[in-house]
Amino acid sequence: MITPPDSVKKLLFIRLGSLGDLVKCVPAYRSLANCFPQAQSDWLVDARFTGVIDSQLNGGSVVPVFKTSSFKKLLKIRKTLQQNNYDLVVDAHGNIRSGVLAKMTGAPVRMGFSRGFHKEGWINSFFMTHRVTPQGLIQNRRLMAMSLAKECGGVDCNDYPFLASRSQYFQEAQAFFKSGPIILIHPGGSRKGMYKRWFLDRYALLAKKLKDAYAANIFLVWNDREEKTLSEALQKISVLHLPLIPDTDLPGLMGYLAAADLVIGADSGPVHLADALGTPVVSIHGPKDPARYGPCGPRAVAVSHHLPCVFPNGFEGLVCRNTACKHRNCLQEITVDDVFAACEKTGFLGFVSTSKRCKEND
Repeated sequence: MITPPDSVKKLLFIRLGSLGDLVKCVPAYRSLANCFPQAQSDWLVDARFTGVIDSQLNGGSVVPVFKTSSFKKLLKIRKTLQQNNYDLVVDAHGNIRSGVLAKMTGAPVRMGFSRGFHKEGWINSFFMTHRVTPQGLIQNRRLMAMSLAKECGGVDCNDYPFLASRSQYFQEAQAFFKSGPIILIHPGGSRKGMYKRWFLDRYALLAKKLKDAYAANIFLVWNDREEKTLSEALQKISVLHLPLIPDTDLPGLMGYLAAADLVIGADSGPVHLADALGTPVVSIHGPKDPARYGPCGPRAVAVSHHLPCVFPNGFEGLVCRNTACKHRNCLQEITVDDVFAACEKTGFLGFVSTSKRCKEND
């Protein structure tokens, strides 16, 4: 054990973003909170994600941080972090920024990943007093974060769902959907992850096939203005004229994802969020290995064709860095029938008839 439980009065867990990786860290945070039940367990996160985290903590507080290059603002952040007097900082993010923020706390124990387990991990490790090496190169992000908790004596948390939507938003979503089965399609993804997006014409064909097979009510999910434009483009080419979910914030989005019976999309934040909420999901993976980056819930199915250009020499667990790829064969190889078959494998029709009360958080 890295430090005795009674020596930790205040704990800071760091995972700033992105949305998909962030939600996978919730079990690790809870495991740490259980390790130090007398401690106040806070979470340092990008301010735009506070709505996801603030209702999930075990009596701790969300510490929001804004991206800034202003030296004056950085000094203010440093002062705030030092005033909190943290005894232990656990950095599950592992980049330069999170390492600097961890160092700013002045905590005597700062734990993060060893070199080689994040793209900026070799620099991040300079800011840590203790470094953890996860077992095995190919590890899902949830398990990687959990390795930090285990170093403190934590126990793996395998309970699903491990997130819950707020009751108000869940009920609003149910009222909007009216009747099921409800299938949500998320055609977008982050700007940095544009090369991971599947093709709009295939989503349109998939929606028609799902509608014919299951008489499902199908809606499009979006999370920002760019994704809304993308969803509107899909809406125009679909013979079903697929409706969009209403404009909402992240807690509201969680309500829609929790109230759905199936969510389909690329390796994106909303898909991972739906998985954490316990909703069956199908994730479409081209340039990233689902073994490491895919959803990990019992009702999740990942679709991927392991092409040599993504996994050279059969060495899996990596990610293609060619973000300007012109051919995108890794996604071209994934057909409408592939994704439709994955939808059936989730068993979402059996899920429709079950109670979803456990997906609410009062």
